[in-house]
Amino acid sequence: MKLSKVILTGGPKQTGEQMKWLVNEYFRDMAPWASCSMLEIFNKIKKIPFVFDPVRKEKDPKTGKIEKVRQELLKRPKFTMEMIGPGGDCDDKAIAMASWAKLNGLPWRFVAVGRKRPDMRTIPLTHVFAEVKILDSWIPCDCTYAFNNLGQLLYAYERREVL
Repeated sequence: MKLSKVILTGGPKQTGEQMKWLVNEYFRDMAPWASCSMLEIFNKIKKIPFVFDPVRKEKDPKTGKIEKVRQELLKRPKFTMEMIGPGGDCDDKAIAMASWAKLNGLPWRFVAVGRKRPDMRTIPLTHVFAEVKILDSWIPCDCTYAFNNLGQLLYAYERREVL
């Protein structure tokens, strides 16, 4: 089952563009949950099991070695909410949260973040979540894991980019 229109290999910018496209195209998928409060929908989404995107084997063009590469897949909100296929990862849950916000006329955006690892010189963007604007404040809505709380981030991220 192909869930996004393109195979995502272009990094955070391309993934962010596809995530926005899915929200703008399929935000009405969230109609059954339109009357939920932000806290209610956040709690519902975070209960969806976290499942990593699948891994595929790919030949490294330089070394010829076969390596495992995580394949970036994005799901429309209906697939995530109705658990068509296994659960969802951070981008799937962010899409569902942003779609609920759009359906309810609230400003939303995606934020990609990363933490420095000892073995790397740069800080890769490894996680994404939605933010929803209430009055003059952007509220982090990271419903990736069941132990996350609305308005709070899991870590102090060293790198942050609005997609």
